[in-house]
Amino acid sequence: MFDVGFSEILLLAVLGLLILGPERLPAVAKTLGGWVRRGRLMAREFQQELEREVDMQGLRELQHDFEDASRPLKEAANTLDEGRSILDKSLSSEWDPMEKPKPQSSTDVTASSGSETHAKGPSKTADG
Repeated sequence: MFDVGFSEILLLAVLGLLILGPERLPAVAKTLGGWVRRGRLMAREFQQELEREVDMQGLRELQHDFEDASRPLKEAANTLDEGRSILDKSLSSEWDPMEKPKPQSSTDVTASSGSETHAKGPSKTADG
């Protein structure tokens, strides 16, 4: 932060000792140390808060990207659900799984066997 080397700190300590004297220098150093500590704490808290806000902004952007990416999938799912419901309605109106198959009557059987005979054509005789 401040580019202060060892020689500058030593010079400040000697000046403080000369100006303040040996009795007041420890109390002033303690007070200055408390101010520096509070300043660092405030800077750290500010930095952490800024990082949290940046992270939240990044999360909001990611959430927005995921919502944009999932929108076509949701539309496709809705379309498939609509198609399935239409298909279910048409199948349920045409086919009842509880309905028993109707037995064929004897007239239906003879009629169908008679039509097979006619479909073969005229029978051949020995004459012809």
